[in-house]
Amino acid sequence: MNKKYKTISWISVAAAIVIFILVNVFMSVFTSKVPIKVDLTTNKRYELTDVTYDYLKSYTADTTIYIVASESRQDTTSRAILDRYEAANSHIKIVNIDTAVNPSFGMEYVSQGETISENSVVVVSGDKSKIISNSDFYASSEDGSIAGLNVEQEITTALKYVSSEEETYIYFTAGHGEADFKGAKESLENESYKTADISLMTQDIPEEADMLIIARPTSDFSTAEIAKLDTYLRAGGNVQVYFNGSVTGLQNLYAYIASAGIQVNDDVIVESATHAVNISSSAAIYIADYVENDVSESFIDEKRVAGYIPYAKSLSKVNTSGAYSVSEYLASSSSSYTSAEFSNPVIDTAINKGSSSIALMSENAETGGQLFVSGSILLMTDDVTTINNFGYVNAEYFTILTNSMLEREESFVIPVKELGAAKLTMNTIVKYTLFIVFVCIIPILLLAAGIAVFFRRRNM
Repeated sequence: MNKKYKTISWISVAAAIVIFILVNVFMSVFTSKVPIKVDLTTNKRYELTDVTYDYLKSYTADTTIYIVASESRQDTTSRAILDRYEAANSHIKIVNIDTAVNPSFGMEYVSQGETISENSVVVVSGDKSKIISNSDFYASSEDGSIAGLNVEQEITTALKYVSSEEETYIYFTAGHGEADFKGAKESLENESYKTADISLMTQDIPEEADMLIIARPTSDFSTAEIAKLDTYLRAGGNVQVYFNGSVTGLQNLYAYIASAGIQVNDDVIVESATHAVNISSSAAIYIADYVENDVSESFIDEKRVAGYIPYAKSLSKVNTSGAYSVSEYLASSSSSYTSAEFSNPVIDTAINKGSSSIALMSENAETGGQLFVSGSILLMTDDVTTINNFGYVNAEYFTILTNSMLEREESFVIPVKELGAAKLTMNTIVKYTLFIVFVCIIPILLLAAGIAVFFRRRNM
Protein backbone atom coordinates (compact mmCIF):
# COMPACT_ATOMS: atom_id res chain seq x y z
CA MET A 1 0.00 0.00 0.00
CA ASN A 2 1.60 3.35 -1.05
CA LYS A 3 2.02 6.25 1.37
CA LYS A 4 -0.48 8.49 -0.44
CA TYR A 5 -3.24 5.89 -0.09
CA LYS A 6 -2.37 5.33 3.60
CA THR A 7 -2.54 9.05 4.29
CA ILE A 8 -5.92 9.38 2.59
CA SER A 9 -7.18 6.36 4.53
CA TRP A 10 -6.08 7.79 7.88
CA ILE A 11 -7.54 11.20 7.07
CA SER A 12 -10.84 9.57 6.06
CA VAL A 13 -10.96 7.53 9.28
CA ALA A 14 -10.12 10.58 11.41
CA ALA A 15 -12.74 12.68 9.61
CA ALA A 16 -15.37 9.95 10.10
CA ILE A 17 -14.58 9.76 13.84
CA VAL A 18 -14.78 13.54 14.21
CA ILE A 19 -18.10 13.69 12.32
CA PHE A 20 -19.45 10.81 14.43
CA ILE A 21 -18.50 12.60 17.68
CA LEU A 22 -19.97 15.91 16.50
CA VAL A 23 -23.25 14.26 15.45
CA ASN A 24 -23.53 12.52 18.83
CA VAL A 25 -22.86 15.76 20.71
CA PHE A 26 -25.40 17.63 18.58
CA MET A 27 -28.05 14.95 19.02
CA SER A 28 -27.45 14.81 22.79
CA VAL A 29 -27.96 18.57 23.10
CA PHE A 30 -30.88 18.61 20.65
CA THR A 31 -32.79 15.74 22.27
CA SER A 32 -32.34 17.31 25.71
CA LYS A 33 -34.25 20.31 24.36
CA VAL A 34 -36.65 18.49 22.05
CA PRO A 35 -37.40 14.87 23.05
CA ILE A 36 -37.35 12.64 20.00
CA LYS A 37 -39.29 9.45 20.45
CA VAL A 38 -40.84 7.54 17.60
CA ASP A 39 -43.96 5.52 18.39
CA LEU A 40 -43.75 2.34 16.32
CA THR A 41 -46.72 0.58 17.98
CA THR A 42 -49.58 -0.36 15.66
CA ASN A 43 -52.17 1.74 17.52
CA LYS A 44 -49.83 4.64 18.35
CA ARG A 45 -50.36 4.01 22.05
CA TYR A 46 -47.73 6.56 23.12
CA GLU A 47 -48.79 9.27 20.68
CA LEU A 48 -51.37 11.95 21.46
CA THR A 49 -54.54 12.18 19.41
CA ASP A 50 -55.40 15.12 17.17
CA VAL A 51 -58.01 16.20 19.75
CA THR A 52 -55.29 16.81 22.34
CA TYR A 53 -52.83 18.38 19.91
CA ASP A 54 -55.52 20.82 18.73
CA TYR A 55 -56.28 21.71 22.35
CA LEU A 56 -52.60 22.22 23.19
CA LYS A 57 -52.19 24.69 20.32
CA SER A 58 -54.23 27.27 22.23
CA TYR A 59 -53.28 26.24 25.77
CA THR A 60 -51.73 29.25 27.55
CA ALA A 61 -51.93 28.40 31.27
CA ASP A 62 -48.53 27.89 32.89
CA THR A 63 -48.80 24.35 34.21
CA THR A 64 -46.52 21.95 36.04
CA ILE A 65 -47.02 18.20 35.91
CA TYR A 66 -45.36 16.67 38.96
CA ILE A 67 -44.43 12.98 38.81
CA VAL A 68 -44.20 11.75 42.40
CA ALA A 69 -41.20 9.48 41.81
CA SER A 70 -37.52 9.85 41.06
CA GLU A 71 -36.41 9.44 37.45
CA SER A 72 -35.04 5.99 38.25
CA ARG A 73 -38.35 4.82 39.79
CA GLN A 74 -40.87 6.58 37.54
CA ASP A 75 -43.40 4.76 35.39
CA THR A 76 -41.64 4.89 32.02
CA THR A 77 -44.82 4.06 30.09
CA SER A 78 -46.80 7.06 31.33
CA ARG A 79 -43.68 9.27 31.20
CA ALA A 80 -43.29 8.55 27.48
CA ILE A 81 -46.75 10.02 26.93
CA LEU A 82 -46.27 12.93 29.34
CA ASP A 83 -43.17 13.98 27.41
CA ARG A 84 -45.39 14.59 24.39
CA TYR A 85 -47.30 17.26 26.31
CA GLU A 86 -44.13 19.11 27.30
CA ALA A 87 -42.80 18.91 23.75
CA ALA A 88 -46.07 20.19 22.27
CA ASN A 89 -46.57 23.21 24.53
CA SER A 90 -43.99 25.48 26.16
CA HIS A 91 -46.39 26.35 29.01
CA ILE A 92 -46.27 22.76 30.30
CA LYS A 93 -43.35 21.54 32.39
CA ILE A 94 -42.70 18.09 33.86
CA VAL A 95 -40.91 17.79 37.20
CA ASN A 96 -39.93 14.62 39.07
CA ILE A 97 -40.35 14.66 42.84
CA ASP A 98 -38.17 12.24 44.79
CA THR A 99 -40.15 11.55 47.98
CA ALA A 100 -36.99 10.32 49.69
CA VAL A 101 -35.67 13.86 49.39
CA ASN A 102 -39.01 15.68 49.69
CA PRO A 103 -41.35 13.41 51.71
CA SER A 104 -43.89 16.15 52.48
CA PHE A 105 -44.51 17.11 48.85
CA GLY A 106 -48.14 17.62 47.83
CA MET A 107 -49.74 18.27 51.19
CA GLU A 108 -51.24 21.51 49.88
CA TYR A 109 -52.86 19.65 46.96
CA VAL A 110 -54.51 16.88 48.97
CA SER A 111 -58.18 17.38 49.76
CA GLN A 112 -60.40 15.18 51.89
CA GLY A 113 -60.29 11.54 50.86
CA GLU A 114 -57.36 11.95 48.45
CA THR A 115 -53.90 10.46 48.73
CA ILE A 116 -50.62 10.81 46.90
CA SER A 117 -48.62 7.63 46.34
CA GLU A 118 -45.54 6.75 44.34
CA ASN A 119 -45.97 7.50 40.64
CA SER A 120 -49.04 9.60 41.26
CA VAL A 121 -49.20 12.65 39.01
CA VAL A 122 -50.20 16.10 40.27
CA VAL A 123 -51.24 18.65 37.62
CA VAL A 124 -50.98 22.22 38.95
CA SER A 125 -51.83 25.57 37.41
CA GLY A 126 -52.25 28.62 39.61
CA ASP A 127 -54.47 27.80 42.59
CA LYS A 128 -56.03 24.72 40.98
CA SER A 129 -54.65 21.20 41.03
CA LYS A 130 -55.67 17.65 40.27
CA ILE A 131 -54.18 14.43 41.62
CA ILE A 132 -54.13 11.38 39.35
CA SER A 133 -53.27 7.99 40.77
CA ASN A 134 -51.00 5.82 38.64
CA SER A 135 -53.69 3.12 38.57
CA ASP A 136 -56.02 5.60 36.81
CA PHE A 137 -53.65 5.53 33.84
CA TYR A 138 -54.46 1.87 33.15
CA ALA A 139 -57.76 0.26 32.16
CA SER A 140 -58.44 -3.23 33.48
CA SER A 141 -60.17 -6.12 31.74
CA GLU A 142 -62.84 -8.31 33.33
CA ASP A 143 -60.21 -10.65 34.82
CA GLY A 144 -58.37 -7.76 36.44
CA SER A 145 -55.41 -7.70 34.05
CA ILE A 146 -54.21 -4.44 32.48
CA ALA A 147 -55.86 -4.02 29.09
CA GLY A 148 -55.18 -0.47 28.00
CA LEU A 149 -53.65 2.96 28.54
CA ASN A 150 -55.78 5.87 29.75
CA VAL A 151 -53.00 8.43 30.26
CA GLU A 152 -54.08 10.89 27.59
CA GLN A 153 -57.71 11.05 28.74
CA GLU A 154 -56.65 11.69 32.34
CA ILE A 155 -53.99 14.31 31.56
CA THR A 156 -55.92 16.25 28.91
CA THR A 157 -59.02 16.53 31.08
CA ALA A 158 -56.82 17.49 34.05
CA LEU A 159 -55.29 20.29 31.99
CA LYS A 160 -58.76 21.49 31.09
CA TYR A 161 -59.79 21.42 34.74
CA VAL A 162 -56.81 23.30 36.20
CA SER A 163 -56.91 25.95 33.45
CA SER A 164 -60.67 26.52 33.64
CA GLU A 165 -61.83 29.73 35.30
CA GLU A 166 -65.56 28.96 35.29
CA GLU A 167 -67.40 26.82 37.84
CA THR A 168 -70.29 24.77 36.47
CA TYR A 169 -72.49 22.80 38.87
CA ILE A 170 -74.48 19.67 38.03
CA TYR A 171 -76.75 18.15 40.68
CA PHE A 172 -78.02 14.56 40.80
CA THR A 173 -81.38 14.01 42.50
CA ALA A 174 -81.59 11.58 45.43
CA GLY A 175 -84.37 10.06 47.50
CA HIS A 176 -86.20 8.09 44.77
CA GLY A 177 -83.99 5.02 44.56
CA GLU A 178 -81.78 6.65 41.95
CA ALA A 179 -78.64 4.77 41.00
CA ASP A 180 -75.27 6.30 41.88
CA PHE A 181 -73.77 6.36 38.42
CA LYS A 182 -70.16 6.92 39.38
CA GLY A 183 -68.89 6.56 35.82
CA ALA A 184 -71.11 9.38 34.60
CA LYS A 185 -70.08 11.62 37.48
CA GLU A 186 -66.44 10.86 36.77
CA SER A 187 -66.92 11.83 33.12
CA LEU A 188 -68.45 15.14 34.17
CA GLU A 189 -65.71 15.84 36.71
CA ASN A 190 -63.13 15.13 34.02
CA GLU A 191 -64.82 17.91 32.04
CA SER A 192 -64.25 20.22 35.06
CA TYR A 193 -67.89 20.14 36.19
CA LYS A 194 -68.70 20.18 39.89
CA THR A 195 -71.14 17.40 40.86
CA ALA A 196 -73.23 16.90 43.98
CA ASP A 197 -76.39 15.10 45.13
CA ILE A 198 -79.59 16.89 46.10
CA SER A 199 -82.86 15.75 47.69
CA LEU A 200 -85.79 17.79 46.38
CA MET A 201 -87.88 16.53 49.28
CA THR A 202 -85.85 18.61 51.73
CA GLN A 203 -83.81 21.00 49.56
CA ASP A 204 -84.48 23.68 46.98
CA ILE A 205 -82.56 23.62 43.73
CA PRO A 206 -79.61 26.03 44.21
CA GLU A 207 -79.36 29.10 41.99
CA GLU A 208 -75.89 27.93 41.00
CA ALA A 209 -77.28 24.69 39.49
CA ASP A 210 -76.52 24.66 35.76
CA MET A 211 -78.09 21.22 35.29
CA LEU A 212 -80.18 18.68 37.18
CA ILE A 213 -79.90 14.96 36.39
CA ILE A 214 -82.52 12.40 37.42
CA ALA A 215 -80.77 9.06 37.05
CA ARG A 216 -83.05 5.99 36.94
CA PRO A 217 -85.64 6.81 39.64
CA THR A 218 -87.52 3.81 41.03
CA SER A 219 -90.15 5.74 43.03
CA ASP A 220 -92.32 8.70 42.07
CA PHE A 221 -91.74 12.40 42.75
CA SER A 222 -94.15 14.26 45.03
CA THR A 223 -96.21 17.22 43.79
CA ALA A 224 -93.97 19.54 45.84
CA GLU A 225 -90.86 18.16 44.13
CA ILE A 226 -92.50 18.50 40.71
CA ALA A 227 -93.23 22.14 41.54
CA LYS A 228 -89.54 22.75 42.29
CA LEU A 229 -88.59 21.04 39.05
CA ASP A 230 -91.09 23.16 37.11
CA THR A 231 -89.83 26.41 38.67
CA TYR A 232 -86.26 25.47 37.75
CA LEU A 233 -87.10 24.70 34.11
CA ARG A 234 -89.23 27.81 33.73
CA ALA A 235 -86.22 29.84 34.88
CA GLY A 236 -84.21 28.43 31.96
CA GLY A 237 -82.72 25.39 33.71
CA ASN A 238 -81.43 22.19 32.10
CA VAL A 239 -82.65 18.73 33.09
CA GLN A 240 -81.72 15.21 32.00
CA VAL A 241 -83.90 12.24 32.96
CA TYR A 242 -82.91 8.58 32.45
CA PHE A 243 -85.40 5.74 32.87
CA ASN A 244 -85.03 1.98 33.19
CA GLY A 245 -87.35 -0.29 31.22
CA SER A 246 -88.36 -2.41 34.20
CA VAL A 247 -89.44 0.52 36.42
CA THR A 248 -93.09 1.54 35.96
CA GLY A 249 -95.80 3.70 37.49
CA LEU A 250 -93.99 7.01 38.06
CA GLN A 251 -97.21 8.88 37.30
CA ASN A 252 -96.37 12.33 38.71
CA LEU A 253 -93.03 12.45 36.91
CA TYR A 254 -94.56 11.05 33.70
CA ALA A 255 -97.34 13.67 33.78
CA TYR A 256 -94.92 16.55 34.23
CA ILE A 257 -92.66 15.34 31.42
CA ALA A 258 -95.75 14.96 29.21
CA SER A 259 -96.59 18.62 29.87
CA ALA A 260 -93.29 19.41 28.14
CA GLY A 261 -94.25 17.33 25.09
CA ILE A 262 -92.72 13.92 25.92
CA GLN A 263 -94.74 10.84 26.83
CA VAL A 264 -92.95 8.05 28.71
CA ASN A 265 -94.44 4.64 27.88
CA ASP A 266 -94.40 1.76 30.35
CA ASP A 267 -93.12 -0.74 27.83
CA VAL A 268 -89.83 -2.06 26.50
CA ILE A 269 -88.21 -1.86 23.08
CA VAL A 270 -87.06 -5.11 21.49
CA GLU A 271 -84.82 -5.26 18.43
CA SER A 272 -85.35 -8.02 15.88
CA ALA A 273 -82.93 -6.92 13.14
CA THR A 274 -79.58 -8.69 13.24
CA HIS A 275 -77.70 -5.53 12.24
CA ALA A 276 -79.07 -3.75 15.32
CA VAL A 277 -78.00 -6.37 17.87
CA ASN A 278 -74.43 -6.87 19.06
CA ILE A 279 -73.94 -10.01 21.13
CA SER A 280 -70.93 -9.92 23.46
CA SER A 281 -69.72 -12.46 25.98
CA SER A 282 -71.90 -10.94 28.70
CA ALA A 283 -74.96 -9.40 27.02
CA ALA A 284 -76.84 -8.63 23.84
CA ILE A 285 -76.66 -4.87 23.31
CA TYR A 286 -78.95 -3.07 20.90
CA ILE A 287 -77.51 -0.44 18.57
CA ALA A 288 -79.38 2.87 18.48
CA ASP A 289 -80.06 4.95 15.37
CA TYR A 290 -78.94 8.58 15.51
CA VAL A 291 -80.94 11.58 14.47
CA GLU A 292 -78.40 13.97 12.98
CA ASN A 293 -77.74 17.05 15.10
CA ASP A 294 -74.81 18.83 16.76
CA VAL A 295 -74.37 15.98 19.25
CA SER A 296 -74.39 13.07 16.79
CA GLU A 297 -72.79 14.69 13.74
CA SER A 298 -69.24 13.49 14.41
CA PHE A 299 -70.41 9.97 15.34
CA ILE A 300 -72.34 9.63 12.10
CA ASP A 301 -69.35 10.85 10.04
CA GLU A 302 -67.02 8.42 11.81
CA LYS A 303 -69.57 5.58 11.69
CA ARG A 304 -69.37 5.02 15.45
CA VAL A 305 -72.34 3.58 17.30
CA ALA A 306 -74.15 4.01 20.61
CA GLY A 307 -75.72 1.02 22.33
CA TYR A 308 -78.66 0.54 24.67
CA ILE A 309 -79.20 -2.47 26.92
CA PRO A 310 -82.44 -4.37 26.62
CA TYR A 311 -84.78 -3.15 27.56
CA ALA A 312 -85.33 0.58 27.04
CA LYS A 313 -88.64 2.37 27.43
CA SER A 314 -90.13 3.93 24.33
CA LEU A 315 -90.94 7.63 24.25
CA SER A 316 -93.52 9.52 22.20
CA LYS A 317 -94.11 13.14 21.23
CA VAL A 318 -97.33 14.71 22.52
CA ASN A 319 -98.95 18.03 21.67
CA THR A 320 -98.60 20.86 24.20
CA SER A 321 -100.18 24.27 24.47
CA GLY A 322 -96.92 25.95 25.38
CA ALA A 323 -93.81 26.94 23.49
CA TYR A 324 -92.18 23.52 23.70
CA SER A 325 -90.37 22.06 20.71
CA VAL A 326 -89.57 18.33 20.88
CA SER A 327 -86.75 16.74 18.84
CA GLU A 328 -85.74 13.10 18.52
CA TYR A 329 -82.14 12.23 19.41
CA LEU A 330 -81.94 8.41 19.52
CA ALA A 331 -84.27 5.79 18.07
CA SER A 332 -84.59 2.04 17.61
CA SER A 333 -84.42 0.40 14.19
CA SER A 334 -87.40 0.05 11.86
CA SER A 335 -87.40 -3.69 12.68
CA SER A 336 -87.98 -3.17 16.41
CA TYR A 337 -91.21 -3.45 18.38
CA THR A 338 -92.49 -2.53 21.84
CA SER A 339 -94.14 -4.77 24.42
CA ALA A 340 -95.62 -4.29 27.88
CA GLU A 341 -94.95 -7.94 28.77
CA PHE A 342 -91.68 -7.40 30.63
CA SER A 343 -91.21 -11.07 31.53
CA ASN A 344 -91.78 -12.29 27.96
CA PRO A 345 -91.54 -9.44 25.45
CA VAL A 346 -91.92 -11.49 22.28
CA ILE A 347 -93.33 -10.15 19.05
CA ASP A 348 -96.69 -11.81 19.73
CA THR A 349 -97.15 -9.36 22.62
CA ALA A 350 -96.11 -6.33 20.55
CA ILE A 351 -97.98 -3.07 21.10
CA ASN A 352 -96.29 -1.16 18.29
CA LYS A 353 -94.05 -2.35 15.47
CA GLY A 354 -91.39 -0.20 13.85
CA SER A 355 -88.98 2.49 15.02
CA SER A 356 -89.51 4.00 18.48
CA SER A 357 -87.93 7.02 20.12
CA ILE A 358 -85.31 6.19 22.77
CA ALA A 359 -84.28 9.78 23.58
CA LEU A 360 -86.11 13.07 23.05
CA MET A 361 -85.22 16.70 23.80
CA SER A 362 -87.86 19.28 24.75
CA GLU A 363 -86.90 22.94 24.51
CA ASN A 364 -88.95 25.94 25.62
CA ALA A 365 -88.38 28.82 23.24
CA GLU A 366 -89.69 31.37 25.76
CA THR A 367 -87.62 30.39 28.80
CA GLY A 368 -84.67 28.55 27.21
CA GLY A 369 -85.27 25.55 29.48
CA GLN A 370 -84.19 22.15 28.12
CA LEU A 371 -85.47 18.73 29.14
CA PHE A 372 -83.66 15.67 27.77
CA VAL A 373 -85.38 12.33 28.41
CA SER A 374 -83.86 8.90 27.71
CA GLY A 375 -85.67 5.58 27.94
CA SER A 376 -82.31 3.85 28.45
CA ILE A 377 -79.77 4.13 31.27
CA LEU A 378 -76.81 2.94 29.23
CA LEU A 379 -75.59 6.49 28.61
CA MET A 380 -75.37 6.68 32.40
CA THR A 381 -73.76 3.30 32.97
CA ASP A 382 -71.73 2.76 36.15
CA ASP A 383 -68.65 1.74 34.20
CA VAL A 384 -68.19 4.15 31.32
CA THR A 385 -64.82 2.65 30.40
CA THR A 386 -66.30 -0.83 29.98
CA ILE A 387 -68.87 0.40 27.49
CA ASN A 388 -66.17 2.31 25.60
CA ASN A 389 -64.08 -0.87 25.44
CA PHE A 390 -67.02 -2.55 23.69
CA GLY A 391 -66.51 0.04 20.95
CA TYR A 392 -69.57 2.16 21.74
CA VAL A 393 -69.55 5.95 22.15
CA ASN A 394 -72.06 6.14 25.01
CA ALA A 395 -69.76 7.98 27.41
CA GLU A 396 -68.72 10.39 24.70
CA TYR A 397 -72.35 10.91 23.66
CA PHE A 398 -73.33 11.70 27.26
CA THR A 399 -70.46 14.17 27.66
CA ILE A 400 -71.03 15.95 24.35
CA LEU A 401 -74.78 16.07 25.02
CA THR A 402 -74.16 17.73 28.41
CA ASN A 403 -71.66 20.18 26.95
CA SER A 404 -74.09 21.01 24.15
CA MET A 405 -76.95 21.70 26.56
CA LEU A 406 -74.65 23.95 28.61
CA GLU A 407 -73.21 25.58 25.47
CA ARG A 408 -69.72 24.23 25.91
CA GLU A 409 -67.83 23.38 22.77
CA GLU A 410 -64.87 21.29 23.93
CA SER A 411 -65.21 17.61 24.86
CA PHE A 412 -62.33 15.28 25.64
CA VAL A 413 -63.44 11.68 25.69
CA ILE A 414 -60.42 9.82 24.35
CA PRO A 415 -60.68 6.06 23.81
CA VAL A 416 -58.53 3.74 25.92
CA LYS A 417 -55.57 2.50 23.88
CA GLU A 418 -55.10 -1.25 23.91
CA LEU A 419 -51.85 -2.67 25.24
CA GLY A 420 -52.04 -6.06 23.60
CA ALA A 421 -49.20 -6.61 21.18
CA ALA A 422 -50.04 -7.57 17.62
CA LYS A 423 -48.69 -10.97 16.61
CA LEU A 424 -46.69 -11.50 13.44
CA THR A 425 -47.92 -14.67 11.77
CA MET A 426 -45.69 -16.40 9.18
CA ASN A 427 -46.23 -19.61 7.28
CA THR A 428 -43.53 -22.25 6.80
CA ILE A 429 -42.36 -20.97 3.40
CA VAL A 430 -41.84 -17.45 4.73
CA LYS A 431 -39.97 -18.76 7.77
CA TYR A 432 -37.54 -20.82 5.66
CA THR A 433 -37.09 -17.98 3.14
CA LEU A 434 -36.16 -15.51 5.89
CA PHE A 435 -33.82 -18.10 7.45
CA ILE A 436 -31.97 -18.69 4.20
CA VAL A 437 -31.69 -14.96 3.41
CA PHE A 438 -30.58 -13.69 6.83
CA VAL A 439 -28.69 -16.71 8.17
CA CYS A 440 -27.08 -18.02 4.98
CA ILE A 441 -27.01 -15.71 1.96
CA ILE A 442 -26.30 -12.33 3.64
CA PRO A 443 -23.44 -13.66 5.89
CA ILE A 444 -21.86 -15.46 2.92
CA LEU A 445 -22.00 -12.31 0.77
CA LEU A 446 -20.47 -10.23 3.57
CA LEU A 447 -17.71 -12.82 4.07
CA ALA A 448 -16.98 -12.89 0.33
CA ALA A 449 -16.85 -9.09 0.18
CA GLY A 450 -14.48 -9.02 3.16
CA ILE A 451 -12.15 -11.56 1.56
CA ALA A 452 -12.14 -9.62 -1.73
CA VAL A 453 -11.28 -6.36 0.00
CA PHE A 454 -8.53 -8.08 2.01
CA PHE A 455 -6.72 -9.48 -1.07
CA ARG A 456 -7.21 -6.26 -3.02
CA ARG A 457 -5.57 -4.20 -0.31
CA ARG A 458 -2.81 -6.78 0.16
CA ASN A 459 -1.79 -6.42 -3.49
CA MET A 460 -1.65 -2.61 -3.38
